[in-house]
Amino acid sequence: MGSLQLFEWGIGEMRNSARRLAVIAIGGAFLAGVAPAQAAELYASTSGSSGWVSPQHVYAYAKDTKADGDSVYSQYARENSGDYFLHNKSGSGTTAQSGSGKFIYALTSCISVDWNPDTCAIAD
Repeated sequence: MGSLQLFEWGIGEMRNSARRLAVIAIGGAFLAGVAPAQAAELYASTSGSSGWVSPQHVYAYAKDTKADGDSVYSQYARENSGDYFLHNKSGSGTTAQSGSGKFIYALTSCISVDWNPDTCAIAD
């Protein structure tokens, strides 16, 4: 083989290796039960609340993480359905769960503070 042919063969092998790695990564995501587009986790927390969505993005959660007397809530958005609020007024250490529904694509976790603006964190 000439040096140009050897160079082109090497580039072709690198492309094939990159394709194999991509197929393995995508296949691994499917085996784990999560489609690649849904693999992103939605999680947000403040100094007294945390909110997240299930791996399939069909349930939202609101957890009160601080014994301060303030209730917490998660605000979330479902695909083609608008915004929803999940309130947890059960006290520190408790978690509220939403009903199932369409894909959840946005989430905010908040502490409901009397006579002041609520403290919130937005999921990335």
